[in-house]
Amino acid sequence: MDKKLEKVIQVLWGLKYRNISAYDIEESGVSRFLVVATAVTTTDNKKYSTAFAEEMKYAGKIEGWHKGEWMIIDMEDIVIHLFASGHREKYNMDKLYKGKEINLPKLSKKKKA
Repeated sequence: MDKKLEKVIQVLWGLKYRNISAYDIEESGVSRFLVVATAVTTTDNKKYSTAFAEEMKYAGKIEGWHKGEWMIIDMEDIVIHLFASGHREKYNMDKLYKGKEINLPKLSKKKKA
């Protein structure tokens, strides 16, 4: 798996995003990967997305942050869509990219030594 994509997935998981999916959209010519993840609430989504941006040293704008329902982080080669629960199902992006899924490794919390 691409190292940057792997880091994005691990950071999202560590921030308590769930139902994380990644798609290979390189043939679109827009980006290499699309990542979709879900937070429980809009408040969580805003908090986690801010922490994600800090962890990834992302200095760009988080589109949709003011509402927290559906946010987009465009990292050029990876576009990330972060949804609050219920909104992901409404827009059904997973169906749109069906067949382009990337098998993600089983994610688990790393035990501290």
